[in-house]
Amino acid sequence: MRNFLLLPVFASAAILQETCTNSTKKQSDSEPYSFNFLILLNKLPNSFIISHDGLTQTYPTITGPSNSAKEVAFAVIKNELYIFGGREDNGAGTNKIVKLVDCSFEELSVRSNYYYAEGSAALTIQNGEKALICFGLANHSNKCEEFDTIQATITHSSQFGHRYGHLGYYNGKPTTVSGDGSEVIAFHKVESLSENGWLSLADHPPMSVCHTLTGLESGAMILTGGYYYTDDFISRDSRDIWLLKDNEWTIIGKTKERCSYCSSIRNGQFVYIVSGSDKDFSGGYPIERIEINDDVFVSSEVIGHHSTYSLNPVLYATDSDFCVLEPTTDPVTIKTTSATILESTTDEPITMTIDTTTSSSSKTRSKFLLSTIAFIFSFF
Repeated sequence: MRNFLLLPVFASAAILQETCTNSTKKQSDSEPYSFNFLILLNKLPNSFIISHDGLTQTYPTITGPSNSAKEVAFAVIKNELYIFGGREDNGAGTNKIVKLVDCSFEELSVRSNYYYAEGSAALTIQNGEKALICFGLANHSNKCEEFDTIQATITHSSQFGHRYGHLGYYNGKPTTVSGDGSEVIAFHKVESLSENGWLSLADHPPMSVCHTLTGLESGAMILTGGYYYTDDFISRDSRDIWLLKDNEWTIIGKTKERCSYCSSIRNGQFVYIVSGSDKDFSGGYPIERIEINDDVFVSSEVIGHHSTYSLNPVLYATDSDFCVLEPTTDPVTIKTTSATILESTTDEPITMTIDTTTSSSSKTRSKFLLSTIAFIFSFF
């Protein structure tokens, strides 16, 4: 997987939200920790909602094509989750746009102008009214478009190709770091989108790919995870947390575990990163919480794992009971049965009344109860 950068043509894509690989939800002063987010994985049935501390997980029932969240770009527009592109079962990228309606993915009739898959990126813009979608497949790694829930409109192209470079907010502007392009020099390049087009910022020192970008409340931005490539294209995993502030890059801390093809979501001073392809010693894909206060690294903690290889998992801030089915109880029919036995000490007949249920959900318990009572009576 890590040798893909040597190929002349790429077939992949990334993900974000300020909501995507940058989903944000403001903390409330009264409930600073009442935060949960949905992790949508390549295999939809394996998806789950996790709490801020990882102690609570709930399991939603979300329907749709099995590949609905496979290697896609995503963003939240007008408080609704949209998915762009992705991989078909035959491996081909798509230009589909899918929306999560209630608890089901529904494909829209409108299409994006370019094809997207893992390595592409999307970001919520204009106060949640639109999404910026960038870095398509093949020779479209510098192309971008905007989607307003009705139509997709081509917008400014970046100077360099930024597949696998993600999108995040820096000083209030969509920004991308490194990624692939027609020239190796593109791996260091950082660009930020203004009204007039993409502007160059300070180069990122390493040749980094498959990372995630997260905008902070201060306007600064962090880069976490991914791979570094040396001049001879030998890669190594990165645990560095890079901060871009005042157009300068510095390392402010390290994550506990590796994280590549990861997505991130921010809640106040906490940034959550979910790995897509790097397992840790436990054999799972880590979910890590990073605390950054006033642009200073405070701590990092692994709060959970998932078990599904899933490049750039889709993240969506929501309630813990979102699409979680209420437990159902079959109607219970009560039936009384009298059993007369002979007690060994008094020779007096004892009549017992046993309640058994006839519903499908209770038959097993009833059989177990009757078997237990028969076993006890065998000693008299």
